[in-house]
Amino acid sequence: MLGSDQRTVILALVHGYSRIHLHPFVQSLEDAGYRGRLVFFHSGVGSDAIDHWRNLGIEVIPSGFQMSRVRESWRREWGVLRRLPLVLRRALFKELCPMAMFRYFVYRSFLMHESGVVERVMLTDARDVFFQRDPFALALGDGVHVFEEDRCQTLGTEPCNRRWMDRYFSRQTVEMLGREPILCSGTILGDFKPLVEFLKCFIDFATTVQQIGSPWDGIDQPVFNVLIRQSRCPPVRVHRNGDSAVLTAGIMVPERIRFDPDDRIVNDRGEVIPVVHQLDRHPALNQNLMRNLRRDRTWFCPARRERLVF
Repeated sequence: MLGSDQRTVILALVHGYSRIHLHPFVQSLEDAGYRGRLVFFHSGVGSDAIDHWRNLGIEVIPSGFQMSRVRESWRREWGVLRRLPLVLRRALFKELCPMAMFRYFVYRSFLMHESGVVERVMLTDARDVFFQRDPFALALGDGVHVFEEDRCQTLGTEPCNRRWMDRYFSRQTVEMLGREPILCSGTILGDFKPLVEFLKCFIDFATTVQQIGSPWDGIDQPVFNVLIRQSRCPPVRVHRNGDSAVLTAGIMVPERIRFDPDDRIVNDRGEVIPVVHQLDRHPALNQNLMRNLRRDRTWFCPARRERLVF
C-alpha cells in the first residue's frame, strides 16, 4: 500500500485534474510495486478527487498556487525587480512565477520539514507519466539525477526550448548551449540532502534571469538546463534518455521506442525502463501502456460521458 515505506517520497503538483486524468499515474505506480509515499500538492481540484486520492493512501496538500491577473503587470517590471536583494527577490519571484516554476518552491518547503525521515525523493510531472517499475528500483548512485530528452533535437533546434532560451537568456548563452541535449525538468530523482540543496540553487538562479514582458511560460526548462550545463549548482548526474530510470518520449521518433512481448517499453539492452514520461505525445504508445494497467476498476469520465474500464 502507498505510504507504508516512509523513506521514499514522490512529489507532484496537480492543477485542475480529476481522478480520471491521474488514474494511469496512480494505478501504474501501485502496479509497479511502489510502497513509499506519494504527495499531491493541489489547486483547482474537486473534493471528490481529493477524497479518492486520500482513500488510496496519497497525501493531498493545498499547493497555495492561485491564478492572478495582477501577476501579469508585475512580471513586466521584472527587469527592475530582479535587482532587489536575494531574500526579497526570491519571495517576490515565488508570487509572480507560473505554476511550472512555483512547484519547486512548494517541494523545497515540504522537504525542509522531512529531514531525518525521507531518504530518497522523486519530483515529477503527473498527467503524462507512467510507471513500469518502482522508480527507485535502480541503483543510480548517490546525489541528484536528471534525465535528457532524445538527442534527435537540442536546446537550439527544438522549437519550444529554443523560444524559451531566447526569452530568458542572452544570445551568447543560447549560442553556447544550443548544441546541448535537452534536460527535462519534469522528472528529477535524488537523495534527500543533495536534492534539497539543488532546489535552493535552482530557485535562486531562476530569480536572476532576464525576462522581457509576459507571460513567463516555460521558465523552468531553460533555467534548469542553463543551471546544470553551466555548472552553476553542485554536480548532478546526467542520464541519457532511456538509459536508466526515465524515458522521455516527447520528441522521439515513434519507431525508436522499443517494446518487449508484454508491451512494456525497454531500452537497447532489453531492460524495462521504470518511468515513461510525455507518453501523451504518442497515442499508440499511450494505448499500449494502458493495456498493462490492472483491469479491476471502472471510472465514469464526465467529460466523455462514458465509463472507462482500466
